[in-house]
Amino acid sequence: SINSLVSQTNILSLNAAVEAARAGGQGRGFAVVAKAVGGLAEQTKRTAEQMTATSQTSIAEADDINRLIEELVPQLQRVAESIRSISAVSREQGAGLDQISNAAVSLNNATKETASDAQELARSAGDLAAQALKMKNLLDSFRL
Repeated sequence: SINSLVSQTNILSLNAAVEAARAGGQGRGFAVVAKAVGGLAEQTKRTAEQMTATSQTSIAEADDINRLIEELVPQLQRVAESIRSISAVSREQGAGLDQISNAAVSLNNATKETASDAQELARSAGDLAAQALKMKNLLDSFRL
């Protein structure tokens, strides 16, 4: 579209130059207009070339970005899968820690109960030893 505009402006400039030449001395105004239009056409052409170069660079950069995204998506999917696996393992470890905690509480309770039973047994043994001593003393009194 811009290249077409440049081409039409060049044609307009040439037509103005031709009309200026036909008009001779009275065509100086046409010559000035022709020169201005020619300069405008040249400036438009340079601008169009710059815009084309910028567009091509943008397209190349967009293609590079698209390629990078296409490479990145599978990697992100692998990372997401790894995170899901880590999450599942963490849940399993949490459940295992709960079981260990419950077992530790049960072991602690059993240890307390055993200690209590041992104290009771020690008291009973002390009582039994005292009774045995009394019985021995009693038996000693019955000796002939």
